[in-house]
Amino acid sequence: MCTTCRLQRPPRRRRLVLAAVTSPWLIALAMTPWRATQVLGQGPEATSADWSFTLVAAAQAKDGAAKAVKYTCPMHPHYIADHPGTCPICGMDLVKVAAAEPGAPSKGMSREIVRIAPETLQSMGIRIAKVEQASFGRSIRSTGMVMANDRLRTILTGRVEGWIEDLRVTAVGDAVKRGMRLFEMFSPELIVSQRDYLAALATRDERRRADVEQRLRSFGLQTQA
Repeated sequence: MCTTCRLQRPPRRRRLVLAAVTSPWLIALAMTPWRATQVLGQGPEATSADWSFTLVAAAQAKDGAAKAVKYTCPMHPHYIADHPGTCPICGMDLVKVAAAEPGAPSKGMSREIVRIAPETLQSMGIRIAKVEQASFGRSIRSTGMVMANDRLRTILTGRVEGWIEDLRVTAVGDAVKRGMRLFEMFSPELIVSQRDYLAALATRDERRRADVEQRLRSFGLQTQA
């Protein structure tokens, strides 16, 4: 083969020899210049400058992937670090945060999302649920004793001798209200005073009526029931 033919032969064979290397990383790099030259409109006639451009781009992509790795504390997931180490809060070893899933939105498209490994979620006891509006409450169980308010207690004292015939409230705790009839009482002394009052009204004896009326008031009777 003449010297002119060797110089004009396209550099396709050099790409094939490089692609035959057993390293998967080098195989991927060997295929990258072909795509790059097609985009740039150079076709298969790639030069050595294309290879250097591809190697630099691959190295930058690898560095970007390494910088994207985050570390967090299993007990304090809000602490995020760019390198492994220990948590400054509790001293536990930091664990690697799970990488973003393929097809996930970029940082410019959405808020930054922190993903934690499933084993870390299990050890921390985290439960995931749908966001909803609710009130945070805390229930405390305790024992106690219910007692009546002494300021609301009223003691009834009889002002006349007699006995109770009909008791309406029979137990402690029965509900009562103002104006409610509590019992019916029979008193011979009260009956005599009542008859004297009726006799004073019949005879129109104002002095006697006033005396009997004062006596009935002392027994606790009211002018109008």
